[in-house]
Amino acid sequence: MARPDSKRRKQLSASGTRTDTGQSAQPEQPGRSWWRRILGLIIPPKGQRNRPTISGWLLILVAVGIGVAAYNTGSNILFLVLSFVFSLLIVNGILAMVNFQKLSWELRLPSEFRVGERVSAGLFVRNGKRFYSTRAVWFVVRIGNQKPTRIFLQDRIGSGDSVLVPFSFMVDKRGMEQIRIEGPESTYPFGFLRKQTGSFVEMEILIWPKLDPRPFRIPAPRRTSRVGEVSRRTGSGTDLLHLREYQKGDPLRSIHWKATARTGQLVVRQLADEGTGSYVLHIDCSETLWSDEELFEDFLSRASTLAGSLFTQNRLSGYLFNREEFCQVRHLSSLNELNDRLARAVRHPGRVRPVVQHGNLVRFYPTESGGVGLELAQ
Repeated sequence: MARPDSKRRKQLSASGTRTDTGQSAQPEQPGRSWWRRILGLIIPPKGQRNRPTISGWLLILVAVGIGVAAYNTGSNILFLVLSFVFSLLIVNGILAMVNFQKLSWELRLPSEFRVGERVSAGLFVRNGKRFYSTRAVWFVVRIGNQKPTRIFLQDRIGSGDSVLVPFSFMVDKRGMEQIRIEGPESTYPFGFLRKQTGSFVEMEILIWPKLDPRPFRIPAPRRTSRVGEVSRRTGSGTDLLHLREYQKGDPLRSIHWKATARTGQLVVRQLADEGTGSYVLHIDCSETLWSDEELFEDFLSRASTLAGSLFTQNRLSGYLFNREEFCQVRHLSSLNELNDRLARAVRHPGRVRPVVQHGNLVRFYPTESGGVGLELAQ
């Protein structure tokens, strides 16, 4: 699953100014003076729109017909009906404006995203009004080039209350993707006008490669240390190297409970690498190796899947990304960084054969059957 981009997000509010809140938006509120509120019914603020619905256009046509008939006949009754129709439209606009008053919302996304996996997200909507509820509201979700979808508020939100509106989506390609939430919108109360606030939130999310469900055989590891020699490199062996403070991502089984009780802080055992069972992944994105785009995506998928599997088994020592230096994987944040790089990976000319002093170097190569194979470097 991919994570939102680490850069600060920018939000365009209904008034057209940019803020740094990132994941929240609030429709622009009309001025406090009464004449500005009335003017807002005729000329909506910048970014807002009032569009007649089908029933609204029918009502307007009826009003025009009644007005023509009243003018030609001079009938007071027809003029009274015409005034009633126009009053209905004005009341519709006033109640629609009050429905959006002090309505704020915030986009909530998970921290990780992955191709082919359904993402559960939500909109946290809050009604800040003291005496009036909000109802019949929806939002529009746009993800990349996908067809826009609507998120409907099923129940009303009472004054001072809030609700989390869940929704889900799926992304079919890795890399950076844009998600845009527009709204709120409503046809409340009579359905004659469709009111749009014009506010929206845009975010860029990073999509990790798809997990490969196919089973694959991991090459048997070779011993990389001399017999009887204790390696000074940290790993998952049985020899104790030293004790250190607990860090986020450390496995719970490595906690040294006696030292923890003595010091009052979580302390973990740092074990020496025995040279067996740990792997180093070589991520080679060269065009000469992966000439086919589909095969390249398959390679990234298998690399991400293997990295996660080895990390879960505490057998992933690190990785080499193209021509860069060795990167050690000790914590979950390091694994997430590898998945981020796989999500942004592009093919490049040339090929590199690195030399690794410790660990078992795993290389990926295209097979004759059109798949992706694994091998240990000689």
